[in-house]
Amino acid sequence: MKIIEKENRKYYQCEECGHIYKTEELANKCEEWCKEHKSCNLEIVKESVDIENKTTGMSGLKLAPFKIHSIKNGQDQGIFMEI
Repeated sequence: MKIIEKENRKYYQCEECGHIYKTEELANKCEEWCKEHKSCNLEIVKESVDIENKTTGMSGLKLAPFKIHSIKNGQDQGIFMEI
């Protein structure tokens, strides 16, 4: 996890996918998921922020092949789609 300081605030970046979060806890969750599944978890990613425009959403999304996992009751149900 990488710490980014901007405008006197700290942000935390997943070093696997590049998404940026307001909390260290979310960045760690994202990084753990990315390392284990080699994909992003949309439930985690929706909490990411765009520190350039101050909007929430999938700010760190990279244009690269990725996998979408289906999650039910907090459990990974497997790959739903590969793009």
